[in-house]
Amino acid sequence: MADRPTTPDRAPDAPPGGVGNEYLWIDEEITWDRTRAGLVVSRPAPADWVRPIDYANGRAYFRLDVKTKADATPLWLELCLWNDRIGSTNHTCLHCIDNLTRPGHYECSDDLRATGNLDLGKPIAAMQHRVKDAIGGDRGLDLIGTPSPALPMSGRYTIVLVPAGATFSDWGSYR
Repeated sequence: MADRPTTPDRAPDAPPGGVGNEYLWIDEEITWDRTRAGLVVSRPAPADWVRPIDYANGRAYFRLDVKTKADATPLWLELCLWNDRIGSTNHTCLHCIDNLTRPGHYECSDDLRATGNLDLGKPIAAMQHRVKDAIGGDRGLDLIGTPSPALPMSGRYTIVLVPAGATFSDWGSYR
């Protein structure tokens, strides 16, 4: 994927790939299965979520175009971020894409400071994208290494970070 060229409406220190100061963090074709349910390639997280561009008080916009899905078992995606290591209390999990039952287009947005103990003034040390189903109760059952009739599932997964005070340009700005 080629980065978008810098344009006059972009801050000189804005990360490449987005529109204006938006940060195109993830844009990948992926197949989730029992062995790859949490592995997504992404650009690095912003080194400083507050300066020079305030992503910490902004929103994350998620899009998933599901191309194939093994059956109608409802699934949901969860993006978890940690300051130090997976499993620590210094984290947050965003999970606004849910009820994935069939191929189709899903999108949502979430406030980056909505939940958890993540300190966005510090670097992100670990990130995990989980595919879950409702079998495990309200937090769901993480399908990494777990047999599920709902997997495999494939599609294009995109996340755009929009800074505080900015309006999202629209999914039409991204392929």
